[in-house]
Amino acid sequence: GAVIFSMLYPLLFSYFDFKAGYMIGVSILSIVIIISLILFRLAKKDLTAKTKSISKNQSVKGKIIKLWLAFFLGVFAGLMTIGHAVPIIKASGGSSEIAITAISLMALGSGIAGIYAGWLADRFGCKRPILVILTISSLALLSLSTFTSINLMLIFLTLIASLYGALIAIYPTLVNHVFGPDYSAWVYGRIFTAWGAAGLVSPSLAGWLFDQYNNYNSSLFFAFILSIFAGLIIWSLKYDVNGATH
Repeated sequence: GAVIFSMLYPLLFSYFDFKAGYMIGVSILSIVIIISLILFRLAKKDLTAKTKSISKNQSVKGKIIKLWLAFFLGVFAGLMTIGHAVPIIKASGGSSEIAITAISLMALGSGIAGIYAGWLADRFGCKRPILVILTISSLALLSLSTFTSINLMLIFLTLIASLYGALIAIYPTLVNHVFGPDYSAWVYGRIFTAWGAAGLVSPSLAGWLFDQYNNYNSSLFFAFILSIFAGLIIWSLKYDVNGATH
């Protein structure tokens, strides 16, 4: 969906004006949602499950807070670069065509990385792959704030978006490993609010920093610092897959 609409919207804007193209895109999205709801209704799948309570000891609360904070900091960079990819490229002298190409590559990379993240989790567990993801993301963010070559920026933007896709795909499995299958859905529902919080804060903060310094270097460097902190939190997390927290 992200790949298709990243290419569809520029086409709509080129054939229609912005308002008409935007309304057509929203209409298409609405139709897709309605079709999805109809198919979900026709499936007649019973999703009702018994909810088990989870203990309220400090160890459990501490792990939830750690996982929430690490997720917030980890997805911050991805959401910021995805939300500001076009202005980042244009601020560095890139054309609209390059910006559109970047959005398409970022969406494609994020989707493919999400698929391979499952394979990584099955083979290496969750902690090591997430640490590698956050480390590479940190280096890519630092490089993106340093280099001015449009081609290199295109590579780093795609890399950051791909790592973001891998992180959000592998994180539910990490929660499952920490808390076990009986409690992971309950816990992940709360941890996933970090994604919404990061989605609200990161693009706004990046825009504000750009207004202050007239470039994106400060926001990229800030995201680099946050990504390092996310890695440190994950590194400090201790859990036993065979004896998940109750």
